[in-house]
Amino acid sequence: MCSVSFTMDNQSAYICDTKGNLKLLKWKENASCEDHFDYTQEDTRLNWGQTNAMCLSQNEEELLISSGSDLIVVNTKTLSGTKVKKTRFGSDIKAIK
Repeated sequence: MCSVSFTMDNQSAYICDTKGNLKLLKWKENASCEDHFDYTQEDTRLNWGQTNAMCLSQNEEELLISSGSDLIVVNTKTLSGTKVKKTRFGSDIKAIK
């Protein structure tokens, strides 16, 4: 896993691996064993490489994903993404315009 973003109800999370695969993992309330977790959703290949960070929007309709020098918005219903901005600011937040 490379990045994780939990839903507001704390019963699911979007996870991304080092190859840019995105998956929604769900679990039952007070999960305590493997049977309480749902691994059945297929992963979605984002095709933008490794993610650096991921944040779920407040209404949980989009994931904001940092991938290399790109900012990507992924619709959580369709799991399709749109590259919003190609940046070159690296770790310097002062360079964000």
